[in-house]
Amino acid sequence: MDELGATLIREHGGDGTMGAGAVLGREHPDFYNHLWRGELSEAMRCGARDRAIMVDWFTDHLVGRFDPRKQFSKKR
Repeated sequence: MDELGATLIREHGGDGTMGAGAVLGREHPDFYNHLWRGELSEAMRCGARDRAIMVDWFTDHLVGRFDPRKQFSKKR
């Protein structure tokens, strides 16, 4: 969801399927919607938000940076 991806979609097309159930589930389809309407800056905004979460929440090997098991093991 960056300028290279946007160029590929504009030049070669794409079906707009991605991000089902993701945290930014609305941003993902809007990336395509903005591209198809010619709104490149808005599409890039959606892509930047997605990339920021990927960097903050996942390692380079797509392993989560947080451990939800800690929440379940806390005594209440």
